[in-house]
Amino acid sequence: MAGSNPGGTSTPAGVGMEAIEEVGVSEARPLPLHPLVRIRPNVVDERLVWEIRVKGDVAMRVRTRYGGLGLKERAEIIAWRLSAVLDSGTEDLFLPGKRNGETVVMCGERLIATVDRQSAMLNASTSEALAWVWCDNLNTLLDRINDRMNAPRAGRIAEVSRGGSRDSSRDSWTIVRTFQGIASWYGPGFHGKETASGETYNQWDLTAAHATLPFGTRVLVTSLDTNKSVVVRVNDRGPWVKGRIIDLSRKAAQEIGLLDSGIGRVRLDVLE
Repeated sequence: MAGSNPGGTSTPAGVGMEAIEEVGVSEARPLPLHPLVRIRPNVVDERLVWEIRVKGDVAMRVRTRYGGLGLKERAEIIAWRLSAVLDSGTEDLFLPGKRNGETVVMCGERLIATVDRQSAMLNASTSEALAWVWCDNLNTLLDRINDRMNAPRAGRIAEVSRGGSRDSSRDSWTIVRTFQGIASWYGPGFHGKETASGETYNQWDLTAAHATLPFGTRVLVTSLDTNKSVVVRVNDRGPWVKGRIIDLSRKAAQEIGLLDSGIGRVRLDVLE
């Protein structure tokens, strides 16, 4: 690939090498994009965004300026990093993490993108939940290209601790079971009451009720309608309405865009 630039990008205008090095691109010249990686502008919800696409599919959208970089500049840097991952042939998963107090997307030791709070707000989400979505998108797209894993989602899933940092060698999870169904949520009428586990129910905690999973089990819940994800802890029994597989706390439902509809289709990844 040396000597060509299929993506047609150049060094971001007005960005010196010091700025590029600060956000993790240490090459003395722009890296050529992988042939399957592209960036393009688009208008979403009446706002200009820059999309990073892999084999034509949107992996993520850059909606905000960050660290002194504009939308296009951020998209170019992310695209360079993704190209390096594709060129390396690594089997590392894309996982959320923390760096300098900010939520980020990592691939092994490689920094891919910072998930800033403003971007999360524009997605009606949190930085942690949006990081899960971006990682899920990237893992799915790269699995299609590289056939990196026999079971694409069967690898390690890193938990992003709320308000804390992550060490991928310790805080990692394995998906042991996956299933789909209808989720609902419960809130004000139960807030402050005792759950089946003996804990006091707090609708603002990331918890859930499940009929059979042991108390304390962590579950990655992904809305199949909004593609937003959240990790919850099982501390109650339910739901008791036929056809539903999990009852989320109000906060968890809010994280994945389930609050207004009340119910929605979800995928549950049971973690251990």
